[in-house]
Amino acid sequence: MNTLAPFKMIEAFHDHLRRSDLKTVTNVSSIMGSIEDTSGDHVPYRSTKAALNMVTKALSGDLASDNIIVFSIHPGWVRTDMGGPSAAVSPEDSAAGIKKAIENANANASGKFFNWTGETLPW
Repeated sequence: MNTLAPFKMIEAFHDHLRRSDLKTVTNVSSIMGSIEDTSGDHVPYRSTKAALNMVTKALSGDLASDNIIVFSIHPGWVRTDMGGPSAAVSPEDSAAGIKKAIENANANASGKFFNWTGETLPW
């Protein structure tokens, strides 16, 4: 679900994206999907997010000729049902950071992995 659903959505909306003024696809990933993050645990979840990051990277090249920007973003450890009450980031701050990343996206952002703060993360 973390991998195939986003891929199929991008595939389904490709023609619309190509004709749109806003040509940006933002995949919500996780730092846990970074190959360089070797902290272990949650292997099935990590694997699906790593695969989503590969979809992002591959499609950034495939869709470049249509000027469609594709990037992944880590929303942070957010205080949600999944993140729990001890999580460091409020949902409002995470959403605002993601919104800013989308608004500031340009061709240089395509194929990259960002933190909600705008910092580039390692694949």
